[in-house]
Amino acid sequence: MPALKGEALEIDELVIRYRFKRRYRYLWLAISRLTRQVIGFTVGDRSTQSLVRLWFLTPADRRSKLVYSDFYEAYAKWFARQHRPCDKGSGKTSIVEGLNNKWRNRVSGLVRKTVCVRYMDDFQRRLWLVIEGHNQLRLKQIERMLKSSTP
Repeated sequence: MPALKGEALEIDELVIRYRFKRRYRYLWLAISRLTRQVIGFTVGDRSTQSLVRLWFLTPADRRSKLVYSDFYEAYAKWFARQHRPCDKGSGKTSIVEGLNNKWRNRVSGLVRKTVCVRYMDDFQRRLWLVIEGHNQLRLKQIERMLKSSTP
């Protein structure tokens, strides 16, 4: 879907334990606040470079939108005027935090502290399928809402 008027992005990162819980990777997510679709994602370390990679994987028409995230320093370094840092309890990142929680419960490699990912390529393919399924479901829900609101 193209960018909508008044749209904003929520960005967050989620830890992935890799190779016997000794290494960490992070799933970086960019979510549209209006459509609740995943606009971009990448797996990397917790550095500004991974955030930059995520940013350039998001569509260009959404890069000028406001960005809501937590107070992690990589966000402050990369984003200038469009960044809106907020506390987790404020509700301004509730969509991305909700998806993180949902996927921690449903995707085996994202479970906290108890499960680790052995093969990152396989995990990224499974993750892509989950995200694509989520986006398709949101698109169907949006289409149903538009049909029901049209007289």
